[in-house]
Amino acid sequence: MKDSKKSPPCQEDRLSALPSELLHQILTFLPDTKSRARTCVLSRRWIGLWASHPSIDLRLRYRIDLLAAARAHVAAVDAALDAASAATLRRLDVDVWLPSGPDNHPANAATVDRWFRAAADLGVRDLSIQTKSFPSSSISELPCSLFGCRELTSLRIKNGVIPEVPSSFDGFHALTTLFFEHVLLSTEIFAAVIAGSPLLEALHIQGFSGVARLDVSPENLPNLSSFSMFEPYGEQVKARIVAPNLTSIHFDGDLNLLSWNGSPCLVEATLRNEPYLDFQSESCWMELVSAVSNAKTLTVNNLFYQFVIPNKYVNGSHEAMFKNLRKLTCEIDWVTGPLLCSFISNIRECPLLENLCISFNRVLRLKAKKIMKRSLFFCNKPFHPAELVKAVEEKFEKDEFDLSEHRWGMGNALDCLKILEIEHFMGTKNETLLIEFLLKNAVNLRKFLVDDFFMRTNEEIHRLFYPIKFDYDNGKEELEQEEDEYDMLGVKLLDPNRKDVFWPIGFLAADISSHALWTPAILYLF
Repeated sequence: MKDSKKSPPCQEDRLSALPSELLHQILTFLPDTKSRARTCVLSRRWIGLWASHPSIDLRLRYRIDLLAAARAHVAAVDAALDAASAATLRRLDVDVWLPSGPDNHPANAATVDRWFRAAADLGVRDLSIQTKSFPSSSISELPCSLFGCRELTSLRIKNGVIPEVPSSFDGFHALTTLFFEHVLLSTEIFAAVIAGSPLLEALHIQGFSGVARLDVSPENLPNLSSFSMFEPYGEQVKARIVAPNLTSIHFDGDLNLLSWNGSPCLVEATLRNEPYLDFQSESCWMELVSAVSNAKTLTVNNLFYQFVIPNKYVNGSHEAMFKNLRKLTCEIDWVTGPLLCSFISNIRECPLLENLCISFNRVLRLKAKKIMKRSLFFCNKPFHPAELVKAVEEKFEKDEFDLSEHRWGMGNALDCLKILEIEHFMGTKNETLLIEFLLKNAVNLRKFLVDDFFMRTNEEIHRLFYPIKFDYDNGKEELEQEEDEYDMLGVKLLDPNRKDVFWPIGFLAADISSHALWTPAILYLF
């Protein structure tokens, strides 16, 4: 038997022979700068490769000894900035620990000031800072050297106090993205930052405090295309927005304080009013409805159903308000009689609607369930979903509503509807009426999904929408009478045997994967 010849070992390092651009692309798959620095043991070519990577990403890893972890984090950031090159570095994303005690200073203001000055000298374009203050209830002020990073195109700050703008600050002339989250700043500081960022395209501010008024106009932000503001702490903010190039808006707060005349370029809009807060006047409500009328994707709560949109006719034909709307997500607390009337009337203003999602308020339903379970526990009685449904109907659904007043006929406004999604469905009388009405009029429906609050089976949910009435003496006539009632509305009843329609899906207890969202609530309530 002949001995197999051993092939000589390959002396060529093909990986290290790749161009630097490809090697940097390989390094981007590693999670942070520390992981990229460990590649220096691969070969001589890799020794300084991590330092020329265009991004520095360093997170503060929590350990038992927090002080030691913070000191190691500061040393890692200092080493990365010392090794970085102004020719290659573009992004700096680091955690900053700003302890409130006088004796704890692993990352004090002087250290952060040094980092900001180094970022300015290196020409960093993308700066992302997340401060971690201890104790967690405190919040520390960032050094004013932040405003020395003049070449920034993106600035993201999470948790911190924005310092006073120095007199030498002449603006972020290249900034296009500004993201503030859980920050404290004054109206004057925010106005100075906005005025000094003429090229800003995306403005996002969340969980902020100290700003009393916000003015956006074509004079200070002519290129603004994306605006988000929600969850202000303390007093509500009066916002005045004039942005003709706006394509996306997200406002979560008191909509009575929002002054916005819309945008012809609008694609996506999310407007949520504060919980339990209604519009002060119908004119204020109508102004915002007109502002979002050009949107293709819309997410709202009581903006869609507090009042009825007046019908508009041009040359004898009805002109819809939402001519371009394709997807609507409507968040509803409880389906009262007036709400049901307004919703069904306003849905006619969406002739091209293809995707409709109705999300019932899960938090309110959990609270109601918890209160009833607690009262039944002291009475030593078991909980039944039907009792909760009955209690909700008695409290919120006392008004009678006749669907026969809203007969649309074959050419109705839901001809284009293909997907209908219902979230946190409880099965009250008005909830069932609303969904039945949508099913009867959506003659081209292709997909129907129900996220059931009580996790009932498919058969139980199906019986809510299509009850089978059978009388042994007169069963056939009663079924025919029920079909005649459907025909009175001039619509076509969906066939349960159609394969292109997904019938209501209840979350079965055996389906753990789709049941994961409900797990925390079940553990909490039971």
